[in-house]
Amino acid sequence: MECFYTLLIVTGFNLRSIIGNNLTKIEENGVIIGHIWAIWNSVESFPQVATNRYVVNNKAKFIPLILLGYCANKFRSFGNALVSVRLLNYSGKSDSSEERGHPFHLVTLSPFPLTGAIGALLTTLGLAMWFHGKEGGTKVLIFGIWSLILTIILWFRDIIREGTYEGVHTLAVQAGLRYGMVLFITTEVVFFFSFFWTYFSAALAPTIEIGGTFPPVGIQVFNASEVPFLNTSLLLLSGASVTWAHHGLVAGYRKQALNGLIITVFLGIMFTLCQALEYVEACFTLSDGIYGSTFFLLTGFHGFHVLIGTIMLFVCLIRQWAFQFTREHHIGFNFAAAYWHFVDVVWIGLYCFVYVWAGIL
Repeated sequence: MECFYTLLIVTGFNLRSIIGNNLTKIEENGVIIGHIWAIWNSVESFPQVATNRYVVNNKAKFIPLILLGYCANKFRSFGNALVSVRLLNYSGKSDSSEERGHPFHLVTLSPFPLTGAIGALLTTLGLAMWFHGKEGGTKVLIFGIWSLILTIILWFRDIIREGTYEGVHTLAVQAGLRYGMVLFITTEVVFFFSFFWTYFSAALAPTIEIGGTFPPVGIQVFNASEVPFLNTSLLLLSGASVTWAHHGLVAGYRKQALNGLIITVFLGIMFTLCQALEYVEACFTLSDGIYGSTFFLLTGFHGFHVLIGTIMLFVCLIRQWAFQFTREHHIGFNFAAAYWHFVDVVWIGLYCFVYVWAGIL
């Protein structure tokens, strides 16, 4: 952990100096690669930090970092090329399909797939360390979550910039994006199908270990007519409001689209709060047999998808407020609405089988 803390300290000093010296350039060109460049410089500075007395006394811990700094020097030419590409991309030059000679979008080099993967790795590692009570697990988890949040914000910004101001989202590109969204929702369907398969396998053929009944003996299920029914009403109303917003956007009624999105985001937040309240009042936990495991996996992952959908719709609300959607070009809104309707359908299945059917059994 000392190596990790020292890396953060050195990175912070380099970020301060680099961003402070090049703030005007970054603001003019929109070069977020400066953040990655700062990390590279911080890694390269470890051979200089090696003269520190603490490092000398614990040099075995810092050997991998010093080697990493040496390797980073070898990749300096690649970093210069990467910065040049990003500067060229945001230099204001036209990038129309007529000049390219084809209607497709050849994406430029971006650091965000790498930073997103690193953030996901640190988040998973931090969760595992936190679950097992390891020292530093909370710090690793927070660092990973913040890495993911910054990656999502900056990546969203680049995609919005490409589609709204650079004009690279042609009809051919939009068709490819739609195919990608269809495949993504298909993977989500298979994902939830696996959990429903587990649930029905345990419910239709309960084993002797759980008392031969389902839900198992000692499990007090939720009353389907209370908080679960309220959550169902919230999601169904949100599905109607997002459809209203879509029709308003297509018809050119800006105020209706804004009102529909505001209502949808509000209902999504209310659903998340009610789900959290339900978890607090639950009489069973994730470790209470097959019902507790499947219940919290199904409702927990669904709640996570609701949270992601709420964020997507909130971004659409900001873009609609900023006049970035038109009657003909609002593919981002279409994707967010389709994702939200998928979340609604999954909840209907959850409510019918996990709440109502389990209460009847």
